[in-house]
Amino acid sequence: MKSTLKKLVSALLVVAMAAGMLAMAPASESEAASMSYDKKMTIYLWGKSGTSTHYAYGGIEIHNPSKSIKASNVTSSHPSVVEVSGVDNDKKYKVSYIDLYAKKTGTSKITFKVGSKKYTTKVTVKGYTNPAKTVKVTGVNKGKNIAGKTKKRIAYEGLKLTKTRKKATLKVKAKKGWRLIRVEVADYTKYPKDLVYKTYAKGTSKQMTYSLGTLKKSHSYEVQLTFKNKKTGGELDTCYYIN
Repeated sequence: MKSTLKKLVSALLVVAMAAGMLAMAPASESEAASMSYDKKMTIYLWGKSGTSTHYAYGGIEIHNPSKSIKASNVTSSHPSVVEVSGVDNDKKYKVSYIDLYAKKTGTSKITFKVGSKKYTTKVTVKGYTNPAKTVKVTGVNKGKNIAGKTKKRIAYEGLKLTKTRKKATLKVKAKKGWRLIRVEVADYTKYPKDLVYKTYAKGTSKQMTYSLGTLKKSHSYEVQLTFKNKKTGGELDTCYYIN
């Protein structure tokens, strides 16, 4: 259980940082952009109260800062709600990333300095809510909807593939008020191998169907879905582990 959660946390942080850095990287060195960052953001906890994931990790991306940001120059007005856990500066992509650890619902102002100037981001932490309406995988749970498995927390382990399935599919649909923005299905048997990796710039509210090819009973799979709330802009993942 702990190793799975550790792997999940690491994967989510890597995806969040990489997506932000690559998406916002300038097309050429001649395109000198001004510094940009979110002045407000929403983080959703990864589990309901009483679960082992009643917390969340997130971060503030600062694009094109004039100088690297020092961890000593970043503070949280309410560390009992949101704690600053570190700072990463990527000079290649000209992005600084303030790592945040959300502990409970509430708000906190994150203040950081770039050079001698101060900037602030208001962070709102909301409770966990399941953003998935439909998640169906051929041969798993008799093909029935497994979205309810993440009713209390973002990850569910112990799903079984009853037998090897050819031409397997994944069907996904977001709940009302959410959009699906990324789908990743990976085979973790030996080395992570993506069966599906799909992103949607604006997100989609439609039910989507993805071809997975052959799913083998003896293999282990992870289905990771990323949703974005239409109102708050906050993102939330749900993960399903098979075999």
